[in-house]
Amino acid sequence: REVEEVRERECVLCMAAPRTVRLACGHAAYCRACLELAVSRPDPACPYCRQRVDRRGMVASEAVANQDTFVRPLLRPSTRRRSEARAGLLV
Repeated sequence: REVEEVRERECVLCMAAPRTVRLACGHAAYCRACLELAVSRPDPACPYCRQRVDRRGMVASEAVANQDTFVRPLLRPSTRRRSEARAGLLV
């Protein structure tokens, strides 16, 4: 069970580091090191929902890897940005 949980929390690109970046769509898929590779691809998209990926609304934090779910409830963009800015989590 613990091995499965560790694998579920690994970056989908390198499969070695924990997922520490939450995309604007709410999915966490990448570690910080792989983020540059992911966004440098032509038409980058979330590997789960295919929503376009850019740096706006991303959250990079070790806390992302420790959260119980890799999808956060969607908030209105202005509310989310204020709450993440207060927490110092915006990329």
